[in-house]
Amino acid sequence: MEGAVARRRLVIACAFALALATLGGAGTSRGQAADTEPSVAALRICTNCVSTGGDLSRYRYVVLNAWDYAQIPTLKARNPGIKVFVYKNASASYAYACHNGVDDALLPAGVGYCDAAATHPAWFLTDTTGSRVQFCDYPGTWQMDAGSATYQDAWLSNVSNDLASHGWDGVMIDDVNSSERYHLCGRTLASYPTDADYEAATRSFLARIGPTLMSRGFTVLPNINYDCWETCFSNFIQYTSGAVREWWTKNGTGYAGQYSDSGWDWSDGFLRLAQSQGKIFVGITYGPSDDLRSQRYARASFLLDWDGGPSALTYE
Repeated sequence: MEGAVARRRLVIACAFALALATLGGAGTSRGQAADTEPSVAALRICTNCVSTGGDLSRYRYVVLNAWDYAQIPTLKARNPGIKVFVYKNASASYAYACHNGVDDALLPAGVGYCDAAATHPAWFLTDTTGSRVQFCDYPGTWQMDAGSATYQDAWLSNVSNDLASHGWDGVMIDDVNSSERYHLCGRTLASYPTDADYEAATRSFLARIGPTLMSRGFTVLPNINYDCWETCFSNFIQYTSGAVREWWTKNGTGYAGQYSDSGWDWSDGFLRLAQSQGKIFVGITYGPSDDLRSQRYARASFLLDWDGGPSALTYE
């Protein structure tokens, strides 16, 4: 056992050394030949992220807000191989994206808040007191019923039109969760009182959305919650092009929190799992911009299990 652990640590050390030489670029893993595309991605959905994010054309994948679609021709002129995805939320609508009773033309959600409130109030989930549910951690963001067939149809129609009209390569779907506990802060959804109930609703959403969009030529990458374990993760990605996973290689946004030993192996296992099913994996590691240790640790971890295919690493 000690010998096996020592060999594993030696492999990690070698990968770390490789990361120093390849940080921010493409690399190879386990002797397999990588394709010629970079293996890094960027998430640029915050205020002024696009204008302050540097040269976005150097990435393999870039996720932007719907209103930044005008960036696509420039990015593709600089890097014809880049894939540019639009951000959309699966299970929420945004009150602040509606003005004077009219939803914005370009939305971070698949369904507009004001239109839903006026024509489909049943799409708003309620708690056990009958009150609509606002995300406790994101004010102005309201919980929608991703398990509703009519909601799914509207979401699919709206997002499909956005993708086709503005030249997007695909969509990163946020809040594809097996549990909403982090957004509820102790409240209970009346329609989905247990995590198993909510997981089933999310799975039905993916089963409706993913195959249809992929059949139209779009990449579909759900951002799956951290505690959707291996079986849940596999059940979700069977309907999609792959997945995004946050908190990869470390559990915080500061300088500390890197996983080690079995925790590290478990985290990297989701990269291996996605690749074993022929899917794209995009891991997101958070940390300060000057935290080279975390950047190198994430890069080394990625290179160690990357199969040279279309997966990528994001450091935010």
